[in-house]
Amino acid sequence: IVDRKTLVKKSNLIISVGGDGSFLASGRSIIERNIPITGVNMGRLGFLTDISPNEVHSILYEVLTGKYRHEARTVLASKVVRDGKVIATHVGINDIVIHKRSVARMVELDVYLNNLFLSSYHADGLIVSSPTGSTAYALSSGGPVLQSNLEVLVLVPICPHTLTQRPIVIDSQTEQRIEISEKNDDNIQVSIDGQEEVPLIAGDQVLITRHSKKLNIYHPCDYDHLQRLRQKLNWGSTPKE
Repeated sequence: IVDRKTLVKKSNLIISVGGDGSFLASGRSIIERNIPITGVNMGRLGFLTDISPNEVHSILYEVLTGKYRHEARTVLASKVVRDGKVIATHVGINDIVIHKRSVARMVELDVYLNNLFLSSYHADGLIVSSPTGSTAYALSSGGPVLQSNLEVLVLVPICPHTLTQRPIVIDSQTEQRIEISEKNDDNIQVSIDGQEEVPLIAGDQVLITRHSKKLNIYHPCDYDHLQRLRQKLNWGSTPKE
C-alpha cells in the first residue's frame, strides 16, 4: 500500500473505482500532473464514472490498449484571501460553494467579474460551477445544464432573496472576486466539491477562475454525453428510427 501522492507520481493513468465522490477526489489529486483518469462506477448515480462493474474487463482492456475517447474538461481554481494574504488554495472539479456552516440564515456576498461589480447577493449561498458540476448542486439550485466541453462557468445563487437574481453563465477566463460582506457573522465557509471546507470570516475574499490545466478523462469509445444526460436525468427514451 502506498500513499496517494506516491501513487500519482508513479502512474500514467488513474482508474477511479467507486462513485462520483471518489472520482472527484482522484481528479483533484492528479490535475497538476496532467494524468488521465477513467472511472468504474461502484456508486449510485455514476454521472462521472463511465464503466459499469460487468464491463470492467472488456472496457478497461480497450482503454489500456489505446481505444478510448479523450475529453479535456475545464476545472476551477480558488484562493481565499484574508488581510491581503492567501490563506488557502484549492482545485474544484465540480463546484466551489460559499454558504452558511450551521445556521439556516442568509449570507451577503458582493461579486465582481474582472474587477467589475456584478451584484450583491442575499441568499443561502452562491455556487460557482464548472460544466462538469452543472449537473450536480448547481442543477438542483436551478442552474442550467452545460455541455461538458464548454469553456464557461456558471454562477448560481442558492435561494436568493431577490427572485430576479438568476444564474449567469460567464467565460471561463473571467476572474471572480467574491467578497464576504462585513454584515456577515463568522458562521460561513467555502466548500470545494462538497468534500473540502475552509471557514471564512467577514472581510475575506474568495477568488475563483479557470485552472491553468484541464482534467483529462478517458471515456469508452461509445461514450455519448447526450445519452448520459437522458439516462441519468430521465429525460425520456431514445427516439425510434
